[in-house]
Amino acid sequence: MNDTGTQPQSSAETAERDDHGPIYWLIVNTSKKLSSVMRKRKLASGIILTVIVWIVFIFRAYWQPYVVLLREHSPECLSVAIFVVAIRFLWKHRKWKPLFASLTLGRVLLVSCAFFGGLMLWAHFEMELPPLRHITLYLRYRALDPEKLTQLPTTDHERIQPLNSIRVLGGEAMKEVEQVSEPHFVRIPNGGTNEFRWTLGIEPAYTIPRFLGHIREVFDVNALVAQPNFSGENRIPVSFRVGEGLTWGKKTEVAVIRSLGLLRFFSYSPADVRYMKDDEGKWVEVVSLVRWRGIVFVWPEFGGVQVIHQANNDLLGVVRSWFVGDGEWISPEKMHEHKYLMEQNTLPYMVSRYMAKSLRFQNGFTDPLPMYHQGDTRIPDLPGDQNDQPFCVFFKFSGTNGLSGQSLEDKLYHYFALEPYHETKQGLNTSVFVPADGIGKVKIFQHFKLNEALTGVSAIAAKVMESRKQYDWEQSRPAEHRPYIRDIDGKRRFFWLTTVVTYKDKKHAGERGFIAGSTPGITLTDAKYKPVVWVDPNDPAKWPDQLREELSKVWLSN
Repeated sequence: MNDTGTQPQSSAETAERDDHGPIYWLIVNTSKKLSSVMRKRKLASGIILTVIVWIVFIFRAYWQPYVVLLREHSPECLSVAIFVVAIRFLWKHRKWKPLFASLTLGRVLLVSCAFFGGLMLWAHFEMELPPLRHITLYLRYRALDPEKLTQLPTTDHERIQPLNSIRVLGGEAMKEVEQVSEPHFVRIPNGGTNEFRWTLGIEPAYTIPRFLGHIREVFDVNALVAQPNFSGENRIPVSFRVGEGLTWGKKTEVAVIRSLGLLRFFSYSPADVRYMKDDEGKWVEVVSLVRWRGIVFVWPEFGGVQVIHQANNDLLGVVRSWFVGDGEWISPEKMHEHKYLMEQNTLPYMVSRYMAKSLRFQNGFTDPLPMYHQGDTRIPDLPGDQNDQPFCVFFKFSGTNGLSGQSLEDKLYHYFALEPYHETKQGLNTSVFVPADGIGKVKIFQHFKLNEALTGVSAIAAKVMESRKQYDWEQSRPAEHRPYIRDIDGKRRFFWLTTVVTYKDKKHAGERGFIAGSTPGITLTDAKYKPVVWVDPNDPAKWPDQLREELSKVWLSN
């Protein structure tokens, strides 16, 4: 007889408890308790469950990015899962001698999984390009299938001011209760011609207006002049319920996520927010979308755009934004149906950067391997430049007539200047041209195959500073070196267009938003022969003549 009044446990129950750990039994017992309570109090349980579902639904925009983050890092998550399961099995069979004395195929696989899972985890933290990321990047390159150019295109519509100067100059034009959004270089149709402008949203600067207000104005500033005008005539009245800097349901990112359908909810994420005119001449807010493709090997690609039209800031519209989001999704396949989205800057920058990174494999699968790096490349990010690549530049290619009377390929591109993998090697290895509207193939020009020995973008700042040693380079800085390509004296010549800017606050010079200049200095550096020419920022049409005059002797002597 049992003195405690409890039945003795059977050997099967004891074995079951030995097979499972305390976490397993905590979950099992908690589930049983909850099931018992829900059976006894069905009404209360139904109400609580309904409230939980509604809370999850209403606040889905705040947990969705973490779901996408898990999707993005699925290789690491898979490695952790394999490692944990394998280690748990091995821990349960701690008597190693019997384990190896009776090896089965399943145990061999688990031991192998533990080893390789741990190896992949170590590689993720210790290697510059872990194995799974290596394979993912290689698959992205194979899917990219870039077009190899035999001749460089020429540039046009060069912007004078760097992006960070526009951000700062726009901020200087703000009232006490206003701030500007991130500036973007876009095409604005004007009759039968195109204008290239900087556009910025003017947003509330404080919490309560961000929660209750909306976007009432945007800046529309000429990007091709040295002195951009931020006065009243370039403040365009608009009415957008959502904005990049607003809060809660009025934040553009939140509104876009709430509008995603079930299939896109786990694979799409909003990226850059730009203001431009649609085909009817009305201002719209265009949000670039990133689509995460793949299951184990996951990479970002263009997911189209979400177009948000102007609307009154009424209660019904605000409630609609809170529950079902805002905007109209236009897929990449339907972009060509909207003229204002063609030849435009709509591709997310993170997508084009991933494309450029995948070109590490343009010579083969083994290029980026550690201690090898044969033909490997990198995107040189420039310290203190404040605006990393890509640079949005207008390029001219040959082809049939497009929307605006030029070639279908004459449009804005995201440009990358790739350099050899090792940071001490600063030659221009490959020029990458990613269509900024996401339409068409990526183009590359492989300088390394021609033995051109062109100077890379990361070496230009030092050459500009060396050209004028008397300059106060403690207070100024060469910034944002973009390509400037022209046909001069019968040859296509490659230059780096550099803007010399001034620090507003030397103490915070390395932070974003602290570089400005109303009339910046402009230099053109010959990428082949390396002399630096200082040109007139107010008269870009005369730059080719000035280059011809100052460099003709250099070109003739070589």
